[in-house]
Amino acid sequence: MEYADRFGDPRYVFGGLLHNGVRRIAHRSWIDADGRFVEVSLLQFREHLGATAYTSGFREELNELNDGRPLRGTGDGKYYVLGPGDWVDTHAASAVGYVGDIAVHIEVESESPVPAAFIRGLAERQLERL
Repeated sequence: MEYADRFGDPRYVFGGLLHNGVRRIAHRSWIDADGRFVEVSLLQFREHLGATAYTSGFREELNELNDGRPLRGTGDGKYYVLGPGDWVDTHAASAVGYVGDIAVHIEVESESPVPAAFIRGLAERQLERL
């Protein structure tokens, strides 16, 4: 449930994860040398349909802000670079995609613009390891 606590309605998120067959969640966050706050979450589901459902929800929400760009290594994964007012009060970037039954969700927040190459590279490195 700790992972679900990051969202506005944790009980709803936790229920959705269980409904989609989540098996394991690995989550790590840090502040990099450039002062960016980075969160990487890997979620394993019982089957690929759970990973598909999880990532499609985030993509729908983010696509309302901008179209994003395709994320190499996934069928329909995308990464997004956002500015103040798009989603948060600071600069941000997000990447979401899946390979098989594992979903990757990455969020970055920064006081300065987040380069597209940073979020794309981080996401592609995570996906290569799957």
